This record gives sequence, C-alpha cells and structure tokens, in this order.
Amino acid sequence: MNVMTERHILHIHFHINDGSDPELYGRLIEQLQDISPRTQALPPDAADCDVTG
Repeated sequence: MNVMTERHILHIHFHINDGSDPELYGRLIEQLQDISPRTQALPPDAADCDVTG
C-alpha cells in the first residue's frame, strides 16, 4: 500500500536590513537546519524548510 504524505513547507524571508553582520544569514540557516535537516537556503535572504512530520 502506497500512502502519499502531504508536505508542509515553510517559505521564510529574513528581513536583514543593514548588512552590518555578513555572517547572519548563515547562522539563521544553521538554526533552521536544527529544526529540520530538509532546509534549502535561497540566498540572499530566504529559505524553504520542510516541516513535514
């Protein structure tokens, strides 16, 4: 029996305005990867994060 699981994807847009910390985006992506290893960085200021189950 093949059961299809509905995917739950969060699209996250970071509002990083001043650019004073060039490593901030990388640290934010690392935090998302702690929530879900299925995280795709979408530089310069977004990411998709699969939070299915």
